Amino acid sequence: MKVKGEDFSWVTQGGNITFEAHTYLSIIKGPLPNNITYKLLDPDGLRVPEEDVGENVSLENIDVSENGENTVTINTAKLDTDTRPYRLSIETDPETNNGLDVEGPAVSFEVRSVGVEIKAKPEEQTVTEEIVFSVSTTPHTFIRLNVTRGEELNVWFNEGAGIGEPKTGGHSAFGISDEDGLFKAVASFTETGNYDITATEHEVQTEDRISVKITVLEPELTGLEEGVYYIGEILEISGSADAGDRMTIKIDDDVFKENVELGDVYYLYTEDLSPGTHEIEMWVLPISDPETDLPDVSETIVLIRGGLFAETYAKDDIHTGFVARGDDFIVKGTVPGRDRVDILTIAPKGGGREGLNPDDIFGETDGKMNAPGLTHHTCGVTEDGEFKTTWIKANEDADTGTYLIPVLSYGRDRVWGMSSSDDLLSVLTNGFSSSLEVKTSEQILEILKDKTINEAGSDDLLGIVTIKVEEGFVELDELEDVVLGSELEVSGITNRKVEKSIIVTVEGLGENATKLKPKFIEIEEDEEQFYNKFKDSFETATAKVGEYLVTADDGDGHTATTTVRILPAVEPSVNVRTTPTPTPSPTPAVEGGNESVAAATPTPSPTPTPTLEEKGEEEGEEEGEEQPGFEAAFCVAGLLLAVVWLRRKRTREREKKRNK
Repeated sequence: MKVKGEDFSWVTQGGNITFEAHTYLSIIKGPLPNNITYKLLDPDGLRVPEEDVGENVSLENIDVSENGENTVTINTAKLDTDTRPYRLSIETDPETNNGLDVEGPAVSFEVRSVGVEIKAKPEEQTVTEEIVFSVSTTPHTFIRLNVTRGEELNVWFNEGAGIGEPKTGGHSAFGISDEDGLFKAVASFTETGNYDITATEHEVQTEDRISVKITVLEPELTGLEEGVYYIGEILEISGSADAGDRMTIKIDDDVFKENVELGDVYYLYTEDLSPGTHEIEMWVLPISDPETDLPDVSETIVLIRGGLFAETYAKDDIHTGFVARGDDFIVKGTVPGRDRVDILTIAPKGGGREGLNPDDIFGETDGKMNAPGLTHHTCGVTEDGEFKTTWIKANEDADTGTYLIPVLSYGRDRVWGMSSSDDLLSVLTNGFSSSLEVKTSEQILEILKDKTINEAGSDDLLGIVTIKVEEGFVELDELEDVVLGSELEVSGITNRKVEKSIIVTVEGLGENATKLKPKFIEIEEDEEQFYNKFKDSFETATAKVGEYLVTADDGDGHTATTTVRILPAVEPSVNVRTTPTPTPSPTPAVEGGNESVAAATPTPSPTPTPTLEEKGEEEGEEEGEEQPGFEAAFCVAGLLLAVVWLRRKRTREREKKRNK
């Protein structure tokens, strides 16, 4: 079964299909010729007559005696289209084929009303990107693609691209399908919109069409946003687009990255850029030409000289404005675009007094400089512009008061002010020829500014924070007396460091007094007050009634005391009321001589109201329910007395009658 010389399983209605018969009938020798008949059945199983398969086409009694083979071509113009197949087989008539009566296997084929189908991949594409149109038809069929909706001039079919011969490009495409009936063409679009592309097969002139949507190219510079950045920051730059595969990036018209992979991340180091506005532009390749086209996307950034921000912390996340002698703190902050900060601490009364660490400067300078009121620290800066010192301890003998803490960072030249040195202490003392030991804190700060940020043309940065150094202390809050068995809550404030512990003891003051188990209470930040707090509670169930001394101790000799009384528990009182015994009323004897005894019914008395509040009363006892009590006993006794009295009275009356 062939269509246009190729094995094929379907045919367009009106087209021709050829069947080749191969038999072994030629080996049968007899008086009659060896004939075959083509049996063609429609999808309903009905035999198709010869007149429906084309002019001068014979399907019956075809002589194959010579070589057992035959070829027949039928036209399908009069055959119905159906998704169900036609079936064709070969059969023999014994009367015309030397008595042979057989039927061979059937082949199936489909008759279609439309002989072409077109598909697009993708059906939605961006401007200038390609769409592949795939056409399915019968083999070696002439195909033409035309724009039937949308502006034809906006569509360009690539010459030489696709499947099928010949491949001709332009605003339309045409060619011949291959042996499998396939034809492909590749097109790009220069304007957005909706377009219909129609495929026509020229065998029987049927057609099919498909709609495609062309959208704008949406490139994006990723990794950064338009805005203000500090000089020295490292910016991430990348690009994305729904078309293309490579990109070129320029900064202020200078090529930054050329013909690189779209989506890769590149780093812009801003330390050598000047303050002001900078334009970052991107071209998507091969869609745009960086030499002739405007950029596909651009963003503007503003670079400024970085600022410096610092604070003192008792922990990474707990800010503090004080530190007790013997405790430590850190300085933490941000300085975008820089890689190092220098930190000084200056004692309240200057360089000659007792600072946080009196030996720090002398040791750092190998004895070239002595300023016991100063300390010097350096630390690096992360890529995010953050810095944090190591722990800075306040010595036990450090002067109390408010310390100045200048935090500095040199500029892009990596030297302080207009000097040629990155050694801050050397710059402050003119190469150690002058001393800071005799300077006050205010004088040292002025020298620091003059040698760094106040120098003409300097890009150094300075930030100043303070911290108050104090003698450690512990204070207890006023305590209220508590009842034995309840909890005793102890709280207070301290300037000792968060997460250290306060030891709290509770000891009785009287004879044979008890001592509660001591507690180590962790110091916490108090978000509502300046100083830190501590708080916990003690169980008093095992204590004795009396006065107790409460002591809080930080372990370094700083204590606070107060007293509290543990009072006896209140004993519950009980009030019991009883109901008087009722007096029975006698019932007169019944006439007729029969003796009867009637019991006096006492007047109901109200149930006594309990006055004891008992926690142990059974739950679920209904309100107002009468409970057995004294009144029940009194009622029984009264009843018995009444019966005895009546019997004695009647006995005396009978004796009087007999005596008469």
